[in-house]
Amino acid sequence: MGCLSCAALMMDRGGVTLYRKESSSIPVEADSICPDRFVGRGPADIATLPAFYGRRQVTLGDLFDVDGAGADNITVAGDLRHVKKIGYGMSMGRITVDGDVGPHLGAYMSGGEITVKGHAGDWAGAHMKGGRIVVEGNAGHFVGAAYSGETKGVTGGRSSSGETSAGRSAPECAAG
Repeated sequence: MGCLSCAALMMDRGGVTLYRKESSSIPVEADSICPDRFVGRGPADIATLPAFYGRRQVTLGDLFDVDGAGADNITVAGDLRHVKKIGYGMSMGRITVDGDVGPHLGAYMSGGEITVKGHAGDWAGAHMKGGRIVVEGNAGHFVGAAYSGETKGVTGGRSSSGETSAGRSAPECAAG
């Protein structure tokens, strides 16, 4: 079948929907929620992808109900305020977050698009090289910033929000 991009074009455009099973204040690291990792996988395979619930390694299936097959279009719904790293390293596809989302959204992404229909936590788009992030609500601190010890944050792509928590308007937050 060839490259992942070709496989994505062959997949069902309906996409994959992840529903958070229950709310919790325990942080979840979910960098496996990324179109690059979902393409070509069925719901059972997607459910086995790794995540961290606090310090404990779990699977996406432990935390989310998975609906749909491995397309490059992902919708994530439920209480996601403590879910971090969604779209981490993303290079293609689309993620829609229905509601608020935790920190590090789209960090290190190089392509694709993420839309948040709510607020985003700190460090959204950190070290972003390409793609687009749209936050319809507010974005936390350090949008597109470099992590501690690094000299450059965003080097490409676009990010925007209604207003950041630091009080800057969307045009002041746009990069690229």
